[in-house]
Amino acid sequence: MRLRPVAPLIFLENKVDTSLAGVAMPKGTSLLLLMRRPATHAGAFDAPEEFRPRRWLDGATGAHEPSANLPFGSGPRICPGRSLALLEMRVALSSIFKAFDVQRVGADVVWERFSFTMEPARLRLRISARGTRGPA
Repeated sequence: MRLRPVAPLIFLENKVDTSLAGVAMPKGTSLLLLMRRPATHAGAFDAPEEFRPRRWLDGATGAHEPSANLPFGSGPRICPGRSLALLEMRVALSSIFKAFDVQRVGADVVWERFSFTMEPARLRLRISARGTRGPA
């Protein structure tokens, strides 16, 4: 979610007069925030372009600023479906990888396509049912 956010943009409106980097933004200004830029900034994360799930565990070393990655927003306007989305991801992925072997096919460069959300383009996979296993 940090490297490839499904929702790469957040639309906001500021509630008070403010400024950012010397640019005045009166109350009511419409803002469009890009989610990937701060989440891949070297000041926020050590090796920011690498997928390192362990960086989120206690005791991880290197730059780590969790607030630079807000895939569901934050505060009173946080996505109400956040908990359900995280649960659905765990259930769907664990169900798929328990029942199937998934391999990438071909060497095509995978692109991102912006629709309502971001989605992969030119990603080819081979999915085959796992063999039967003995008792667990």
